[in-house]
Amino acid sequence: SIRSNICLSVILLSHIGFLSAQDLLYLDGSGAVANLTIQSGADVYVEGGFVANSVAGGMELDGSLYVGITSGSITANWTDNMASSSVLNTSSGTVYLQSNNAQNVYGPSTKFYNLYLNNTSANSGGIQLLSNIETLNTLTFNDGVLYANSYVMYVSNNAGNAVTYGPSNNSSYSNSWIVALYSSGKLDRLVTAANTYDFPVGSAAAPQLLQASTSATFAGITRLSSSWESSSPGGTSPISFSECGTPYNQLSAGGEWHLRPANGGSYGTGSISAGNVSLIGWGLSTFTPLIDNQFALVVRAEGNNLLSGWTIPTPSCSSLAPYNTAGRIVSSNQVKRNNLTVFSDATSQLAIAMSNVILPLELLSFNGHNAGDVNVLNWETASEYNTDFFQLERS
Repeated sequence: SIRSNICLSVILLSHIGFLSAQDLLYLDGSGAVANLTIQSGADVYVEGGFVANSVAGGMELDGSLYVGITSGSITANWTDNMASSSVLNTSSGTVYLQSNNAQNVYGPSTKFYNLYLNNTSANSGGIQLLSNIETLNTLTFNDGVLYANSYVMYVSNNAGNAVTYGPSNNSSYSNSWIVALYSSGKLDRLVTAANTYDFPVGSAAAPQLLQASTSATFAGITRLSSSWESSSPGGTSPISFSECGTPYNQLSAGGEWHLRPANGGSYGTGSISAGNVSLIGWGLSTFTPLIDNQFALVVRAEGNNLLSGWTIPTPSCSSLAPYNTAGRIVSSNQVKRNNLTVFSDATSQLAIAMSNVILPLELLSFNGHNAGDVNVLNWETASEYNTDFFQLERS
């Protein structure tokens, strides 16, 4: 069937429960004032999508604008052709993208105040970015996959909860995340010290949430830029280094995170001082097989594709999560590093190193001292598997 467009010059909606239309919401006005005002408390439902071709003005959105429908086959894209964003910076409302079909989002300068993702088309379509997009306040992942493609989703609110998940998801964003694949798509966040930031990146098949908690002073860093790489350039084995008695002889083939410092749109700038950064990577099923207490986050410089480039971050050992706790055991579904004192572009690639051999014991310490005619030896183990006795030798 042929649907007509709704052409709006100035419409003021005040104290309205909802306005429903199966047509296209078409913004095509001019002038210095808003062409469309949706006041606080008003809910507007537009099933056919949104197009803005206004010369000036734009939309004052203080209520809720629902674009799309969760049943049927209606295409509901967001197309913002204005030179400046159709949603005015003075707005305080929310755009809901909701559909069971693919939705495209485009605009040379598109900004949302609050953006809520509720696309149920799962991996068959999702929400496709066709340009760089900025969210001024909150970005909520409730349902459906957001594909960054070769563009940047930038959240310019430095609050920790500016990126969050809707009630149907758990803390690992299992139902909704952003496919930001290195080195094209990115999820960028404005950052400040003393906050915890979610970066729900991942592949088209699964989320790989990365969380960064900071207490540091950022030198030359205004934002952190995140992406996911489904395979690790340079291969996965063999590697050969150890940490606190645990040898790492293989890099997991599950993939790697990229968390790059940026100053505006310039990536790879700055470092931290007077504090630290803690990191948690979620989604260990991608990295199988892992063995409890025998895997850890390792780092590599941005642009380094050599297997030999991987190293243990600073500080070693003490940055590991405690033995047999979340971040060290597979059932926790996370790998954790605490209180890293070095963070820059030289440590922006994050992967999981592991031991693929179950050792008979994990040795915590071994020391000795002379006591007259004898030498006294002391050692402590964290775990012992199939171990019967210790045999001491001297030479």
